[in-house]
Formats: sequence, structure tokens, C-alpha cells
Amino acid sequence: LKKPMIQSMGFFLCDMYSMGHNKNKSKHMKENGLTRKDLVRVTGVPHYKIDYLRELGRLKLIKESPKQGIPVVYHPECIGIIKQYSNR
Repeated sequence: LKKPMIQSMGFFLCDMYSMGHNKNKSKHMKENGLTRKDLVRVTGVPHYKIDYLRELGRLKLIKESPKQGIPVVYHPECIGIIKQYSNR
């Protein structure tokens, strides 16, 4: 049976996206700093607590997000700050 053109194109586009764009971006971010997702994984703290500390100005940022969809890059020292906050 032949697949409909729309399904095969959708799969092709998803496959192209996952092959290049995401992997290169996350690898580049990890070399320079940490994203919020990385901080959640490492510290085990919910994302809203990280957002709260960022809004207070307690976390060091390497790069602020220029627009929606581009993650903020946090300094690796943020791990210690977040763990201190979560142990209170």
C-alpha cells in the first residue's frame, strides 16, 4: 500500500528537524551553560522555583533570552544556588 503524500511529508519534516536542528542547539547550549531544563534535571527542583529565583535576580545568567522560544542560558554556579534554596 502506498502512503498518502501528506503523511510521508510530515514524517520527513519531523525526521529532518530531529536530526539536525535540536541536537546541535542543545549541544551548543551545554558547552556554554545550562538551560532551565538542564537545571531541573540536575537539581530535581520544579521549574517554577527556578523561575522564581531568576525573577528575584539570584541566579547568574550567561545569556538572557532575546525572544520567546529561545532559552535563557544559566551559569553552572546556579546549581549550588538552587540546591541551597531547596534545602531551606
